[in-house]
Amino acid sequence: MKIGILAKRTIMMARDIKENLEERGHDVTIYTAKNLAINESLFENDYYILKSKKLFYLYAAFFLEAHGVPVYPHPGLTYKHKNRMEAHFLIKKCGFLAPEYFFGTLKTIQNQLKEEDFPLIMKPSMGSGSIVIEVVKAIDEIKWEDNNLI
Repeated sequence: MKIGILAKRTIMMARDIKENLEERGHDVTIYTAKNLAINESLFENDYYILKSKKLFYLYAAFFLEAHGVPVYPHPGLTYKHKNRMEAHFLIKKCGFLAPEYFFGTLKTIQNQLKEEDFPLIMKPSMGSGSIVIEVVKAIDEIKWEDNNLI
């Protein structure tokens, strides 16, 4: 079977998936920004693994799906997971435990948080990986500039 992997990189998890599938006899190609063209050339594979949630790879996945080529996981679900806010509410809707979120201006946040809420993990609502994640032990550790979280 011919399998394509839509990924940002050819290393780490994408490489491991590729090697595992090749050990099972599959012909596998990893598509990154260097070799991914969203056109009919993608139809040469039997199905695709969507490894990246970046829009470029999501566009490719939606293109493939629209032309009857299976993509796993489903690009629509992956798109929802791309946005942490939407993913948070999907998790809560399923009844799973999920962390609490606090939103608003500095004054609003100060009014919402209590001493027993700390420590907190501060993370941007959009982003990738562990970039800009901080442990906050008190309200005065949150960095604010012009009433906006930085």
